[in-house]
Amino acid sequence: MPSIGDVLFISIFLKTLVMGQDLLNDGDTGWHIATGNAILENMSIPDADVFSHTAYGASWTVYSWLSDVIFAAIHGATGLNGVVAFSAAVIALTYTALFGCMVRTGANPVAAAALSLVAAAASTGHWLARPHIFSLSFTLAFIVILELYRHGGRKHLGLLPVLMVLWVNLHPGFMLGLALVFIYTACELHDFLTSKVADGGQKARIKALGITAAITALAACVNPYGPAILYLPFNAAGISYVTANIKEWASPDFHVEKAFEFMLLLCLAVFVMSRKGPDLAGGAVSLLLTVMALGSVRYIPEAALAVTMVTARMTGDAADRLAEYVSANRVADYIARHIRDISANVAAMEKRPRTHSWALLFTVACVLATLYGGRADGAAGPRTMDYSYAPDRFPVAAAGFAHDNGLTGRMFNEYGWGGYIIYRGYPEQKVFIDGRIEPYGLPVMKDYRRVELAELGYDAILDRYGVDWVLFTADSPLCRLLAADGWKQVYKDDTAEVLVRDLPRYGGLIETYRPLAGITGPQRVTHEN
Repeated sequence: MPSIGDVLFISIFLKTLVMGQDLLNDGDTGWHIATGNAILENMSIPDADVFSHTAYGASWTVYSWLSDVIFAAIHGATGLNGVVAFSAAVIALTYTALFGCMVRTGANPVAAAALSLVAAAASTGHWLARPHIFSLSFTLAFIVILELYRHGGRKHLGLLPVLMVLWVNLHPGFMLGLALVFIYTACELHDFLTSKVADGGQKARIKALGITAAITALAACVNPYGPAILYLPFNAAGISYVTANIKEWASPDFHVEKAFEFMLLLCLAVFVMSRKGPDLAGGAVSLLLTVMALGSVRYIPEAALAVTMVTARMTGDAADRLAEYVSANRVADYIARHIRDISANVAAMEKRPRTHSWALLFTVACVLATLYGGRADGAAGPRTMDYSYAPDRFPVAAAGFAHDNGLTGRMFNEYGWGGYIIYRGYPEQKVFIDGRIEPYGLPVMKDYRRVELAELGYDAILDRYGVDWVLFTADSPLCRLLAADGWKQVYKDDTAEVLVRDLPRYGGLIETYRPLAGITGPQRVTHEN
């Protein structure tokens, strides 16, 4: 019989594979793979931008260099199938580990499984094949180690500096890890100062946490940029402008993020029903991450992990109190007792030694499928994995047209497509902008925004950057204005269109696609390569 953990792992893994195409909904995956390829090819980490023509040579801190190498190595061996499957495995393992940690800290297995599924459902909107998936795992690991030390006296604090050395090279989310250590240290100190009963053990815990915090901060300096990594993220030019204009940094829309809303209400109900309530550290971490998630959707997964982990310890007490309320009703009381009996039996079963063979077999099958080009039973079998960038979301055909016709001049591209174009066209094609913040800075980002919105003077910005061809959203106001201003449309489909300046070097291309080049209105014409 598979354990609840096995069922949870396989269910989330399978669900993530089914929605695997959605893991490639962010173009940044492309430039991460391209960066990893550059590092592997040159055996050095780039210190300046090489992917754009607007910021070429500008300073660039590759915070996620190790993640980029991992993604590039997997992509080189198995293509995008491997990238998606690997990301799905990391995601499934994280939420399975969340379940295991809840049970280890005393939560009922049934309640822990339910909370794990709620946390996973709340986070699906930001499940992407990007380095931030590592931050999910490390955030959970830090919270668990600190919780076990604070409430169970289990001394695993020595693992935190080791984990930090990995985290700081995988993703800039490592700053959250440092914050967690310092929060738990501060809360332990607060408890000691406000306690009316002398506790010699508290002094030892404060000392251990303080030393751990200091060593963990030093461990964060073990990276290609040294101690500068601790303040470089705060110096990123234009970050406030990005947070105001990029959807990923926006506050959650609860018309869309219904699962996150449900999770918050559920955990709040447990907080209210439980007589215990969260302790200072758990409450502080939950509040911090909830505030971060309410400010930006990109922090919802981390908030879901922290809040459900803290909530798990109170579910038993909340359930007992709820049972007291319904005890007067015979039917409700019978159901409550029946649920408690089932939970007790499941808890006893979960304590048995497990080999997790079901989860291992499923993982091995997925690995073999990626190695055989997405086929589960060898090169001749049916294809079970065939992940690629969605042509209705990215300019797959348009980028292919540009490549086939040698369009390598200075382009203007849609922001969200930059990473894909780098993945598809580097080094021949240099983008105008992509998902990176640091190399572009505020001036380029503002110029992009003015052109994107076709504001007055947009044409002067294109002239200043020497843009001679455009790859942008089909039927957008920008493309219509460009066509009216004499630019020639040479390709169009339902997703994107390509326009070039009326220059001699594009004369052959314009002549070949003259029926398209003469279109200046909203008519839809599809060109097949």
